[in-house]
Amino acid sequence: MLKKTKGIRCFTLTLLILLWGCSSVLMGQFNCIEILGGKEKISIPFEYKEGFIIVKIGLNNALPLNFIFDTGAENTVLLEKIYAKLMGLGLNEKINIIGADNSSLNVAYISRRVPLSFQVGGSFVTDILVLEENKIDFNNIIGEKIDGIIGGNVFVGAVIEIDYRKQLITFHKSETFLKPKKFHEERIEILRNRPFIKAEVSVSGRTEADLKLLMDTGAGLHLLIDEQSHPGVEMPDSVIDGRIGEGLGGNLGGFLGNVEKFNLMNEKYSNIPVYFQRMDPEFLEISMENRRNGIIGNIYWQSNKVIIDYARQKLYTKPYRKKKKKFRFNKSGLVVFAAGEDLEEYIIKYVAKGSPADRAGLKPGDLILSFNRVPSQFVSLHFINKKLSGDQGDTIRVRVKRRGDKLDFAFLLKSNKISL
Repeated sequence: MLKKTKGIRCFTLTLLILLWGCSSVLMGQFNCIEILGGKEKISIPFEYKEGFIIVKIGLNNALPLNFIFDTGAENTVLLEKIYAKLMGLGLNEKINIIGADNSSLNVAYISRRVPLSFQVGGSFVTDILVLEENKIDFNNIIGEKIDGIIGGNVFVGAVIEIDYRKQLITFHKSETFLKPKKFHEERIEILRNRPFIKAEVSVSGRTEADLKLLMDTGAGLHLLIDEQSHPGVEMPDSVIDGRIGEGLGGNLGGFLGNVEKFNLMNEKYSNIPVYFQRMDPEFLEISMENRRNGIIGNIYWQSNKVIIDYARQKLYTKPYRKKKKKFRFNKSGLVVFAAGEDLEEYIIKYVAKGSPADRAGLKPGDLILSFNRVPSQFVSLHFINKKLSGDQGDTIRVRVKRRGDKLDFAFLLKSNKISL
C-alpha cells in the first residue's frame, strides 16, 4: 500500500512510460547555455530503435553509455549502480522507488553535480538518480544495451528540435530562437520539467473529453489513455490484450481498443486504435497529482519534425508528408525479447490469451530459430516487431526450440475488430 511518508518518491518505469515522478528530487537544473557552450545551437546524433531515441552520453565526461532521451521523464537516471562506483560518484540521499504494480519497491540514490556530455560537444553538470538495482529489461525490449535515461531536468529553459528522419536532436539558444516558418504552433504546459498538450477524445460516440496528455519521447507507442483519469473517458466495449510492457513490479497489463474521434493540434483522426491503462486507485492518485490523462509517444511524433520550446511553453510541428500515417500495432499477441550475451537471440516473453499466436500453440519461453523462414541469426528485433505489426491477414511462420524439440507454427495476424 502506498504511504505518503517523507523520503518516499514515486516513479513508474515501464517499456512505454519510462519515468515520471510525483515530486522533483533533483536540484541540478540549469539554463541550456551550459550545454551549448557559447554556440547558437548544437546537433546531437541519435539512434532510433523500437520507438526509442537513444543518445550516447559520457559519464564523468569519459565513460560512453547509452541513454534514452525522454521528455516524459522528470529526472535523469543511471540504471546501473556499478558505473557510479566505477566513476567515483557520490551517492547521497537514499529514496524509494515504487513499482507500477504499487507494491514492489526499489531503492535509488541521488548523486549531486555529475559531469555528463553528449557525443558531439554539449558538456554539462546535473544531479541524477542512481538505481540500487536495475529491474527493467530495457536491453531485451530494445535489443541494445541501455544504461540510463536523460530526463526533463536537463531540458529546463531549452529549445529542443527532434528530427526523426535525420536522427538529430538540436539544442537551440532560447534567446535567439525564432519561430520557424511553415510549422504549426501549439500552446503546451511545462509541469515538473515535462511538456503536456491538450487533445480532444471521444470513445464510441460518447461524451467528448478534453485530455491533458504527456509528450513522451520515452514511449514506444502512439497514444495511451489512463482510463479512470477523466470522467468523460471509458474503455471501449470491444478491446483486446494490449500488453503495455515491463515495470519494476513485472508485467504491466493494458488493453487496445478503438476511439471514435481523436483531435490533436490541427490533425483529426477517426476510429483509431489506442492503448488503455487501467490503474488501481492509489496509482491513479499519483497520476492525478501529475495532472496527466495519458501520453503521446514517439510512434505519433515520428511522422513530424518536432520543436519543443520549454522557455516559452510552445510546440512547433511540421509533418514530413501531407498524408496522415496509419498507427500500426502488434496483431499477433506475442511479446518477443532479445536475449543472449550479444542480444542476438529472440525469446517469446509473453503470449496473450486467445490471440492468434496463442491459438497456434506458441508458449512463453520458446526460443525462436527462424521467423518467416529467415534463420534467427539473420533477423533483428525490429524485423520481428515490424512483421508482427503488419496487415490483418498476413501470415506469420515461426520455428522455435522448446525443451529440446524443434516445432513449427503458423498463424494469421488479426486485429479482433480493431481496424485502421
